[in-house]
Amino acid sequence: MATAQACHKLTTYYLGAYQARYGFKPNVNRHKARWGFDSVLEDLNAAKAMELIDFYLGAQSSNRHSLEWFFYNYDKLIEKKETYEKDAADRARLRAESKKKVEEWRKQKSDNN
Repeated sequence: MATAQACHKLTTYYLGAYQARYGFKPNVNRHKARWGFDSVLEDLNAAKAMELIDFYLGAQSSNRHSLEWFFYNYDKLIEKKETYEKDAADRARLRAESKKKVEEWRKQKSDNN
């Protein structure tokens, strides 16, 4: 079980990140949030939970990034975040490979001239 302090710290972090995104703080029941973050902290450490909050608030949302939705779907967010990060790494690798091939082609072309 996570400490109340750790849960309240995540609630405060969420409120700040939400305000940065929307320009106002949402109305949050801290008692419910305490127990929601208690569950989250059973699966993630605080730093990973903050990263997940940032990922959640950085994505498009049809529910204005509801904290309640976060609590019921954080497992899906973890999967989406992992998929996104893997895809980003794959795209970076492909860009680097393409850049190398273009440079080799240009060098070969200039050597032939």
